Amino acid sequence: MPGPIELNINNEFGAQRSAIDCFNGSSEPAYNVVVGIVFIQGAAPRTTEELMKLRLGGKTNEGVPTTTLSILPPGRSRAWVRGAKWTGIMSGRAGTEIAFTDCFGAHWIRRASGKLEELPLEPIEYFRQFNFNGPYDLQTPEPL
Repeated sequence: MPGPIELNINNEFGAQRSAIDCFNGSSEPAYNVVVGIVFIQGAAPRTTEELMKLRLGGKTNEGVPTTTLSILPPGRSRAWVRGAKWTGIMSGRAGTEIAFTDCFGAHWIRRASGKLEELPLEPIEYFRQFNFNGPYDLQTPEPL
């Protein structure tokens, strides 16, 4: 079972990108990672799937505060999502979700609530059903 992965949002003022700080508490890396901003309060989507259904609808994924990582190493790292002010919804409170494949080949999503759910497919493939189509960033996160 993978260790906890905690996420915190940091907006980079004056830039057109937002940082998501990730913590992989496992001694093993996570693979095929999809990380994104959702909401835990307010009238905005509360899961990555709801957000993609609402905003993608067969269009490009530029309007979704989500990115992909090839690997998330153990420890603290920073990933970047294109765009800024994702958390500016009135009375909204942002959170983050992360979907990943563990070292045993199992696929998971850590919800903004902290709940860990198993996915039936690897994360990028899973989110394709919600029109999350490439090209994918497949960033290597920055160590913190």
